[in-house]
Amino acid sequence: MTIWILGVVLIAGLAALGRQIGSIRMGVSIIGAIVAYVATIFLAPLVTPHLETVGVKNPITAWWLGPVAVFLAVYLFMNGIAQGIYMKVKVFFDYRAKEDAKIRFERMDTNLGLSLGIANGAVLLCILSVPIYIAGHVTVQLASDNDPFIYSTLSKARKDLTSTGMDKIAAAIAPKTDKLFMMADTAAIIYHNPSVQEFLKEYPEFYTLAESETFAAYFDGDFGTLVTGKGGLGNILVHEKALEVMADLDLMTKLTDLDYADLQEFIKTGVSQKYKDHELVGKWRIDIPRSVRDYGRKYPQVPGAYLSRLPDYIKGRYGDITLTIAPDSGAFLKGAAGNFPTFYQLVTLYQNRTPLPPLPARAVPQQLAIGNWSGSGEKITVTLAGKAGKSEGGGTLKNNVLSFTQSGNTCVFYRYL
Repeated sequence: MTIWILGVVLIAGLAALGRQIGSIRMGVSIIGAIVAYVATIFLAPLVTPHLETVGVKNPITAWWLGPVAVFLAVYLFMNGIAQGIYMKVKVFFDYRAKEDAKIRFERMDTNLGLSLGIANGAVLLCILSVPIYIAGHVTVQLASDNDPFIYSTLSKARKDLTSTGMDKIAAAIAPKTDKLFMMADTAAIIYHNPSVQEFLKEYPEFYTLAESETFAAYFDGDFGTLVTGKGGLGNILVHEKALEVMADLDLMTKLTDLDYADLQEFIKTGVSQKYKDHELVGKWRIDIPRSVRDYGRKYPQVPGAYLSRLPDYIKGRYGDITLTIAPDSGAFLKGAAGNFPTFYQLVTLYQNRTPLPPLPARAVPQQLAIGNWSGSGEKITVTLAGKAGKSEGGGTLKNNVLSFTQSGNTCVFYRYL
């Protein structure tokens, strides 16, 4: 219904205006609308980034204001040209043409102006359908019961665009929107399914973000509650934390460069097709028994009785240690019990019959060290820095088992995600 109302208002209004101002100005105005639209497609991406210099700080405002400003500037310029052409023609018929020629021209100009006004209304309706088609897709996907009036109206207009078939015209003349729509669709899946939001930490591209204190700070407090509680797109976008996120260029670049098709597949299946065959990227858990066996081979003087019982002695306290290998070369060592002692220290504790306290029932994994990794196969280097200082260790990867030497410990890890 909204599209029909918009169409009637535009066509009827411009038809009446065309009859009033004549065919010359209305004809050039049609050309101006088309030129302004094409110019907007090419110039808006160049203008939008510079709006901040004139005081537009909100990226969402800049996103829609840039194209609007370019379109109006070019459209008004073309209408100025139309006025200039009309004045020259008017002077000719007023002062040089015969009276009967002037009458015939005015009659033709009025009647043709009405027809061109109808055409201009149709052209502008098609052009206006493009922002409705693009922005409306986002608001429809992220719609909620407490959306502000402008968002709910835009969502209704987008649905009406589909019901009238105008969406096919908008899609044909709109700039490429596949990535934007994929981002909106993915955001909608996450927004409407709060359980998915926690699961996103397991997506390889988000490993480093999940470990970042800055990123976590963005979603602390009421903003995090607003997002997980589906507080409405309007409320989310105007929140100061949302503005901080959008102002973080590194974060926004990372988010816009994501493979959203792969992210959607991960949300559905729990498997990233992009990284499932990567030899290192993933999450690794310490294999205590194999680590102890490797230690025993390196130090045969350790009694076999100790080695056979040491895994049960250790794993209750340190069996949850994980190593996260991120695609961007980040590496993160985590465990709930704190820093992992050397095997020599553990053997000594066991020899002295010193019991290791079990982990509390609700122990939370803490970050032990962070760093980076490089290499592949049997030439892997991991550099980690934590409370105990910075250390660099070499490792090997064979048969999907990662052996990694760090701070005197040669630990074996198996991939669990």
